[in-house]
Amino acid sequence: LAEGSPYPLDEKEARIVENLRSEDGKALTFTEVGDLLSVASFHKVIKSLMQKDIIFLFEQMSDKYSPKVLKKVRLAHQFVGSTSTVEQLFEQLASKPKQLDVLLKYLQRVPVHHNEHLNHAGLEKAALTSSPHLSPSAVNTLIKNGILEQFDQIVSRFPLDENPLAQMPFQLNEAQLTAHDEVMAQFEEKNIVLLHGVTGSGKTEIYIDLIRKALEGGGQVLYLLPEIALTAQIVTRLIRVFGSRLGVYHSKFSDNERVEVWNGVLSGRFQVVVGVRSAVFLPFDNLSLLIVDEEHESSYKQYDPAPRYNAREVALMIGNFQGAKVLLGSATPAVETYYQARLGRYGLVTLSK
Repeated sequence: LAEGSPYPLDEKEARIVENLRSEDGKALTFTEVGDLLSVASFHKVIKSLMQKDIIFLFEQMSDKYSPKVLKKVRLAHQFVGSTSTVEQLFEQLASKPKQLDVLLKYLQRVPVHHNEHLNHAGLEKAALTSSPHLSPSAVNTLIKNGILEQFDQIVSRFPLDENPLAQMPFQLNEAQLTAHDEVMAQFEEKNIVLLHGVTGSGKTEIYIDLIRKALEGGGQVLYLLPEIALTAQIVTRLIRVFGSRLGVYHSKFSDNERVEVWNGVLSGRFQVVVGVRSAVFLPFDNLSLLIVDEEHESSYKQYDPAPRYNAREVALMIGNFQGAKVLLGSATPAVETYYQARLGRYGLVTLSK
């Protein structure tokens, strides 16, 4: 500031202003201000500068998502398509056995002499560098000398996206088929149905068949489970039926994995999502069926941190907003749910065997 300014600055304020002036358009985060002043509490300094109209605060969203990237290698294009060029390459590397071993390993894994188009996909670099019989420095030397090319490939964190599995057929037994038909009949009249089935009665098989029918109609499906029930066993079972159309949303997932599921729902890649309570906030826009299994479970309620909500009640509201059917399943329904079913506001189907 100019000499004799009506807003004199103390030492800490001057240090912040000087840092902001050092580069045009530069901004400081609160963390950077703390590091600059070497103090933990600096909010009074920020407030003073704002009152003097010297600085202003603003918020900026930052994208923390980072895609999964594989480092891959492939044979340089000038060595592909001609047997003679590969032979010359062997002669060139004859006195360099470690590099020759790497090249032979690559050609063994990627037989470009049979199909040169295989070279475009290349091979994971780790397949060569992590081999105990190959030298990582030899791999890097081949890349440096232009014999191998290194490139990055963005891949899904859910490999089943690239490997859809065939559907696994199964037949409902007589009791399950009767309950299934009753649920479908109730859905004709009511948007919410309670499936009251004893433990081990086979509610999951009914859910799977209802999900199939919803997908055949072109809709999306959300299948909610309590965290304790979302096991590898149930996920594997659903994957066998729905393959790459199934997304899994779990609280144990990393932020990057959750973003991939979120984007998968947005793009239509995941038509079915099985998840815990927070899955209700995924960006569905064409839900035709919501299933809340073990609807009586207290783990559907989030008390801390905010937002505080009951995922079952949120599912009911989403179903109302999107015109979707909601199926509540339990062997011991919540009192309020069973009361609504007995009053006739919800449909009620009993599976006792």
